[in-house]
Amino acid sequence: MQLFVFMRKVKNMLKMIRGRRWGLLWDRMPFAKVIFTLTNFIPHPQSYKYIILGGHGVGLTAFLHYLESIHAKPCQVLTYEAVRPFIFWRKFNGFSKQSSDGLVFDKAPLNAYAPSIFKSLKYKVPLYQIIRDPISIIKSNINVSMFHAISKINSQEDASNYLFLTIDHIEHLMFHFTSERALVSHIASEVHYLRMRDIDDSGMLHTMQSFASKFGYNLDSQSSDVVGGGANLPLKAQTTNFQAHIFLPNFISQIIPQLIWIPFKNPLSRARFFLDVFLMFLNIIMRFSSSLHLLVSMGNLSKKSI
Repeated sequence: MQLFVFMRKVKNMLKMIRGRRWGLLWDRMPFAKVIFTLTNFIPHPQSYKYIILGGHGVGLTAFLHYLESIHAKPCQVLTYEAVRPFIFWRKFNGFSKQSSDGLVFDKAPLNAYAPSIFKSLKYKVPLYQIIRDPISIIKSNINVSMFHAISKINSQEDASNYLFLTIDHIEHLMFHFTSERALVSHIASEVHYLRMRDIDDSGMLHTMQSFASKFGYNLDSQSSDVVGGGANLPLKAQTTNFQAHIFLPNFISQIIPQLIWIPFKNPLSRARFFLDVFLMFLNIIMRFSSSLHLLVSMGNLSKKSI
């Protein structure tokens, strides 16, 4: 029984890694966050094209969505306060399914190792910072925050107190970006400021054209999506790898295509393949163990009834 519980925990942990559910993994294994962060102190190539600074309430999410539509491949540096492994080596990209071209910072890092990691960077690239007037940023964040805390706000005094509490504790606000900008200013070859009119429906096309021209991306096939203001952006289909089944026909039909795919060149793809296979066999063993445990329990009950 203890073996069954242990195998179930191992399976759940591997599923979290395979699904990149890092927040849940960090909560259950806080030491893993430190280990993943410390990998960036290991000497490795530095390769990235651009840096983006933004935050909540400045349109960063929409801007990143447009960058993905032209295959500019932006990537968040911090994931639940953990610095992604080898994130500054864009061909590796911290266990992601694809390489990254740009480094995205959306908050002031609370990770104690982050300043030292950023100071070790030497490769200089253009830096883009999205700016907006502070009042609009505060209003945008407060409206969202108060909606989630509506049950705790019963008077104007409660609202005022919550306002100042939000300003002091939300690290995504622009007030905190002075320190973050200082962390990466030594690797900024040039600085560009993006205003709200540069990333709205009227200015986004020009901004994307300039960005694509500067870094060699192809905007021609995506121009209609950019002009559409997000309404016509194509949805990327999310595909999942095979699921393990206890039945032999399903097992054969799903493992054969994976074995055909085995001579891949990407080591990360190879690692994901073996992780999938391991999860499949683990699932089969767990189901067999569960069935065996059920049969033993039924046998014991029948003996007691006799």
